[in-house]
Amino acid sequence: MPRAISRCPGCREPVSPFAAGCAICGTDLEAARAALAARRAKRQQLRGPGYVSDDAIRYTVAVIAAVFSPLMGALLTGWFAYDADQNGRVTVRNVMLVLLTLSVLGMYMYNRLWGWLILGIG
Repeated sequence: MPRAISRCPGCREPVSPFAAGCAICGTDLEAARAALAARRAKRQQLRGPGYVSDDAIRYTVAVIAAVFSPLMGALLTGWFAYDADQNGRVTVRNVMLVLLTLSVLGMYMYNRLWGWLILGIG
């Protein structure tokens, strides 16, 4: 079964994963699901053996940013979490929220470290 469509492709209103059509605009969701499955199958055929998924790239960039630049990491992971939430991708959203928390903790620890080293503030 293809991944459920969480928003109507016509009006972008939330829809049930079991709905056959949109209650707001009447878009045929069964046809939209079939078209989505066909696009995914075609995309799968185009991928080669060295293919790296978009999520793998997002995770890598987010981890590097969260560790080495906590402020940029917080902004980036916050945006990734928001985007994943809007697209109904709960796992990606949750991973990005964990990385956002680590970025915020990194900013706090970075400020504490520099306050201790430079100013002698404990």
